[in-house]
Amino acid sequence: MAEVLPALSDWWRRHRPAPPTGLPFEDGPEGEPDPEAFEQLVNRLSGESEEGRERVVSDLVLGHAAAVLGHDSAAEIDPELPFAESGFNSLTALDLRNRLCAATGLTLPAVAVFEHPTPGALVHYLLRELLGDPAPATP
Repeated sequence: MAEVLPALSDWWRRHRPAPPTGLPFEDGPEGEPDPEAFEQLVNRLSGESEEGRERVVSDLVLGHAAAVLGHDSAAEIDPELPFAESGFNSLTALDLRNRLCAATGLTLPAVAVFEHPTPGALVHYLLRELLGDPAPATP
């Protein structure tokens, strides 16, 4: 197993789908939170209405989810359909989590996608983490 995992990880880095064009944010280093990305995103969100903040983070989550699954557009991801029903497995869920860590500057738990099983639920979680709102948002 010790020889297989590094080879599999290397293969995945070389063959994972590229993000669809037109994403509102660029990827940073793989899975590494970027404090600058966090600051930029929080500043952007602070200038938005509540609806605007949700749209910005939703675009981010749906865009990266589409990229992970190899879709051409974020419109191919249903925000209310559970990730598991959208085609995510353990590896793709971790890839999404890593992309979101890089894009948001947050340190997200490895199980974030499973703890928040729909894109909509993940959006609300990310908003709470980014803005420090302790109260869960109601969908």
